[in-house]
Order: sequence, then C-alpha cells, then structure tokens
Amino acid sequence: MQVTAVTIGTHKLLTIVGFDRSPDCLLCLAVYCVAQIANAVQVNLQIRADLLGIDDQDSCEQLLQDVYSVIGKSNEAKTPKQKKWKEDERDPWLFEALSHLCVHLSIRNPDLLPVGTLVALVPMHGKVKKQGLDLVSVYVSPQIGLGIGECKARENNPWVGLQAAADKFQNVDMGNYDPELRTVVGLIRFAVPAEQRNQMTRAFWKEERAYLPIIGYNANHNPQWSSEQDALKELGVPPTHRLLIPLPLQDFRDFFDDLADAMRTYLESLKEEVQCSIPSPGV
Repeated sequence: MQVTAVTIGTHKLLTIVGFDRSPDCLLCLAVYCVAQIANAVQVNLQIRADLLGIDDQDSCEQLLQDVYSVIGKSNEAKTPKQKKWKEDERDPWLFEALSHLCVHLSIRNPDLLPVGTLVALVPMHGKVKKQGLDLVSVYVSPQIGLGIGECKARENNPWVGLQAAADKFQNVDMGNYDPELRTVVGLIRFAVPAEQRNQMTRAFWKEERAYLPIIGYNANHNPQWSSEQDALKELGVPPTHRLLIPLPLQDFRDFFDDLADAMRTYLESLKEEVQCSIPSPGV
C-alpha cells in the first residue's frame, strides 16, 4: 500500500493506492474483517487465533453466524428490502472496516497517521447504524491525542459524504460528543501503555485531536480533493490535523460483493480446519 500526503489550505490530503479486487488483496481484507467481528485484532495488527473462538465445532458455527449477521449468507438481492440492506448496512459496515484498517496500518506505515504514533484503536461497532462516532484512536505526538474518524461510503455523492463527516466533527468541536468520548477513553485507557496513560486526564482531546474524514465512492468520479474544501474550513483543529482520506473503489458495489464472498470463503476454510482438528469418534 502506497500513501502520498499533500498539505492544502484547508486540510492534509492522504492518497492511498492498494485497495483492489485482486484475490490476494481481498483475502487480506477478509481476514481483517472477520477478525474485527470476533474482536480478535490487536493494536499491533496481529490477529489472535484464540480470540477467534474456533477451537471447537460449536464456537466455529457461532463465528459463522456472527459474520453472516453482518454480511449475509450470499450476495443475492432479489427484493428491494434485500438491496436496501446491502446498500445501507452491509456495504457501509465493510467500508468502515476498511477505514479502520487504514488507521491500523499506520503501525507499519506512519504516513497513514501523520499526526502521531498509534497506541490504541477502539473496536468497530457491531452494527453500522449504531449512533455515535465511527472511529476513535489514541495517538502520541508527543502529546497524547485522539484521532476521530467518520467513514462515509457514498457511491455517487462523495461530496455529500464529506459534508456529513464535517458536520459530525463540528459537533465534536462544540462538545456534543464529550460524554461518548469520556466513555470510550475510560474503556480503552488501560490498553494504552502506562507512560501515555498518565496523560489521559480530563478532556485531553480538547488540546490535541485530529479529524479523519474517510470517504468511499465509485472510482468513476473525480472529486477535486486537492482543492480547498469549504466543508473543512471551520473545524476547530489546524489543517494539518484534518486528514482527508478518499478511497475510490472501482466497480463500487461489486467490490463489496467480492469482499463479502472472500469473507465467506475464509470462514469455510476455518470451518474445515476445525473439522480436521476434531478427533473422530473412537479415536
């Protein structure tokens, strides 16, 4: 994955190249998505096999059901209700997972989080429609701060997605999300190394925070992200801390179908591994 960063008057633009529909890429994304559902991803990007919970047939079946509740058992959308579910729930959840991965990968490529070093990342929501902030991370730069992200997948309206993200950030500026942030910080502070944990006092994010609007859209569109963005002008952090991350996806809906298929294939491979590891009766 390659990242280039350009500072513009209203924001810093991070251009990422590397997400595609190749089998290798889809498999890597699928493993991360499944592990997110199982809450098995560590901050260093290692996926703990024990947390996947696949040591026996019953727990493997439970993982399958948990994943299917997010992506479905197939990509079929024969009814308007099925189509709406894919577009409004499944695909946004998958995009949110990709967005989390971008931040997570800053452990290996610091250019993905140029405001500091990632030390903690809050797990994803189980349901994409859950109210609240999409992404919250803790970084050190050297002062400790919060990276607050909004993940907006808008196939044909990336500008609408950016405005929706900016509106949420303005609410953070006004303190409307302080109760949620205090709760989140309280939950993850003991996952932060002790040296940085001591800095997590009061509302520390009011002094140090970054906004990450992560915008997904059909690659057929060509928004001028390298121009100043009015939606970001009034945010209460400096332009260097407004990290605009566009993720154009070729064949937008097909990309998510392919990713969901890759997740199902990966699940089947896990299921086969468990079946092979269970002793036959009488053995």
